[in-house]
Amino acid sequence: RGMGATQNLPKLAKFIQLAKQAGYVFDTMDNYTPNRQVGNNYSAGDYVLHLGTVYQAVTSHTAQQDWAPSPTSSLWTNADPATNWTQNVSYKQGDVVTYQGLRYLVNVPHVSQADWTPNSQNTLFTAL
Repeated sequence: RGMGATQNLPKLAKFIQLAKQAGYVFDTMDNYTPNRQVGNNYSAGDYVLHLGTVYQAVTSHTAQQDWAPSPTSSLWTNADPATNWTQNVSYKQGDVVTYQGLRYLVNVPHVSQADWTPNSQNTLFTAL
């Protein structure tokens, strides 16, 4: 509660996976985050599941085969909470990430870029 979709949806997916392994039967993750489908219209802010990762649409678009979510996609950002810093993740102020074995506090909301690593961007991150 209070952690938003970027943190709760992936946790729900893991919980469901573990519960299924234990023999429980109930709703699946795709009832909450649908699989990405070519030809579907997505609005900015929509969530999809693609290859086991939850992504959020950056801009409204109609999904095409060659526009699949990926770490370098301009249409999607990785919405899974990342404890390990990863490129193309939408971080919120207050998130904590690990990079090269050290923990960092996110100072400013941003989408991570290859050259914006926690150890090189003092305006975006504070070492803990």
